[in-house]
Amino acid sequence: MSLTSTNISSLAELLFQKTKTLLLLAVFTVSSLNVFAQTPTKISDCSEFVTGTNASWPYVLEATTVAAGVSSQAAQTFTMNITTLPAGGADVRVYKTTANGSAFFATPQALTLGSNTVTVAAVSFNRAVKFQFSSGDVEFDALTLNGVASSCVAPTPPPTTSLISDCGDFVTGTNASWPYILEATTVAAGVSSQAAQTFTMNITTLPAGGADVRVYKTTANGSAFFATPQALTLGSNTITVAAVSFNRAVKFQFSSGAVEFDALSLNGVASSCVAPTPPPTTSLISDCGDFVSGPTAWPYVLEATTVAAGASSQGAQTFTMNITNLPAGGANVRVAKTTANGNWFFGNPVALGINSITINVAAVSFNRAVKFQFSSGAVEFDALSLNGVASTCVGSVAPPVSGCTDSTATNYDPLATVDDGSCTYPAPPALALQGILDFTVPSGGSDGKAIHVVATDNIADLSVYGIGVANNGGGTDGQEYTFDAISVSTGDDILVVRSVSAMSSYFDACYTEFDHVLVGTSAISQNGDDAIELFYNGNVIETFGDINVDGTGQPWEYMDSWAYKDASGTVSFSGGNWIFGGVNCTDGSTTTYDSGCPYPLCPSLPNVDCNGVSNGPALVDSCGVCQLAYVYNFVTHIPTYIGDTTGVVLGPTEILVLPNSPTNPNWNSSCSGCTDSTATNYDPSATIDDGSCIACVYGCTDSTALNYDALATCDDGSCSYSPPPVSSTSLISDCGDFV
Repeated sequence: MSLTSTNISSLAELLFQKTKTLLLLAVFTVSSLNVFAQTPTKISDCSEFVTGTNASWPYVLEATTVAAGVSSQAAQTFTMNITTLPAGGADVRVYKTTANGSAFFATPQALTLGSNTVTVAAVSFNRAVKFQFSSGDVEFDALTLNGVASSCVAPTPPPTTSLISDCGDFVTGTNASWPYILEATTVAAGVSSQAAQTFTMNITTLPAGGADVRVYKTTANGSAFFATPQALTLGSNTITVAAVSFNRAVKFQFSSGAVEFDALSLNGVASSCVAPTPPPTTSLISDCGDFVSGPTAWPYVLEATTVAAGASSQGAQTFTMNITNLPAGGANVRVAKTTANGNWFFGNPVALGINSITINVAAVSFNRAVKFQFSSGAVEFDALSLNGVASTCVGSVAPPVSGCTDSTATNYDPLATVDDGSCTYPAPPALALQGILDFTVPSGGSDGKAIHVVATDNIADLSVYGIGVANNGGGTDGQEYTFDAISVSTGDDILVVRSVSAMSSYFDACYTEFDHVLVGTSAISQNGDDAIELFYNGNVIETFGDINVDGTGQPWEYMDSWAYKDASGTVSFSGGNWIFGGVNCTDGSTTTYDSGCPYPLCPSLPNVDCNGVSNGPALVDSCGVCQLAYVYNFVTHIPTYIGDTTGVVLGPTEILVLPNSPTNPNWNSSCSGCTDSTATNYDPSATIDDGSCIACVYGCTDSTALNYDALATCDDGSCSYSPPPVSSTSLISDCGDFV
């Protein structure tokens, strides 16, 4: 590597990252400084125990609290390896809170020499759990609480070699022929799974008959692919699975656990199952990667800085080397640097001796390059630093650096060489998909698109979550929408909408069921046949649908409808079972209540009667009249109309008459009558025939007629009369004889 001091602090960090485990092993191998020998400690000397309020139980390990929320529901475990007990022994007991918040104290257990483990089983409610100890004089050399090692005792250093079967980096395979697996990546890792995946193992011993390794990976369509097995060999073995453009899983499968190795890395991360090989105590310039190639006369070069480093290149540039051996004929070093006008300046050569040499190039006021050039690669040294940064080409004994060594932790310390148990990790996901909406709303367009999520725990900052819509089965598009930076509480229903006004109107009374309504971007673009991905810290934690399949015609299609997570559903994805409203079920509707598929979150609307009373008794009769119930007093014959029958108490001479009771004369009374136009009592305003029609009896109804019929009710035109008497005289004009 180059020791160019373009950014001294960054370079120091990189060098320490590279050297931290090497320095650690150097400490292991120097017996006089073996700081990792596990020195036991007492409970009373370990700060991880807090003071108890009960004198009989003065030392307490707090495993979890109610404030920890859902995580407190998990099993709680402590393990302690005891080396010495006080005279008379010591006990431990469990304190925990129950579902109703009461305190429960378990029966005390006697501690014993050796390993002691107590586990408090998981529950379904938030609770506190403590382990209480009767004495602080218990001495131990190992302690873990919920899998986190105590910092009160130093960890045992890893061995220099390990069998595959003894290394926790390997998981158990489901195929007996390939029982040990290194998982390189998973589909859930998202975009990072698309990168090249590499393992390297330096094998020191193989079992009789040898051993093989093969690659397992998923393809673009999700199918499994198994590569041809490769025989493992003594020495270094490396396999790289090339990068792809889709999310996938990659595993390295091994045929035997009896393979012994002294070095293992997966995607550049060294295994903790074996200690790394320490660097040599001395090195030749030609063997040290800190030197780059130079011109023939000065073939080895230490680059101190470059013009591109900017203002930092103006600082003083210094190298120090402690030389232990020189080649025959000796060797020289010289300074090469650029001047203010950009020209190169070469200093006079300086002869190297078997001693410590330091060369300092003074600071300037312009950006420049500085190099230290060496005439020979046969110079041997046991110490080298450039601008205060020690070279990794030679080992040195350095004190361990405590801190979090887990790169997946939120407080990972790349400079730490000893894990002190302080690692903290991201909270488990606390958000879940609940509904996918593609409503047809009156305003049209994309106004009816929304995503419904539910908080499964308190979330301080919702912006660590996001949504991705995998359109038309084209695979993931990554995170396209990021939630607002708000806090939400356990159980909150959160709706991400394209249009607040459209959804407020469409959900009607149900709109208030949502605790938070957020305005989404155009990324909320699902068309009823698109899969949805929920992201947490940039990684997929839940998927609805199949990102590689267009949902049209699939059981999970929700075109102009909705999908809703419900345990009764028969379509399952990573987050649970789903039910569906039915394709196109919201077409033509104005609210979710008048659609053929009300959204499942929405409660039923209250039944308001025609008199305006919720769940009242009033009904509209067939005449369109709102009829009320009444209390009828059958002594006074007086009705008392009431709007609500709830709590009505009847007297001894009263009965309750409901609007549509057969005994209620008001029901349909305003539009009842004879509807037969041929009847004698036909009522043209009546719409309901009440059976009162009187049929006609046809005949002559004129009482002056010769054939008058007293029983006839309808005249049939049959009446006949006597002719008038003939006059004795007549006018010609009155006589019909004249024409």
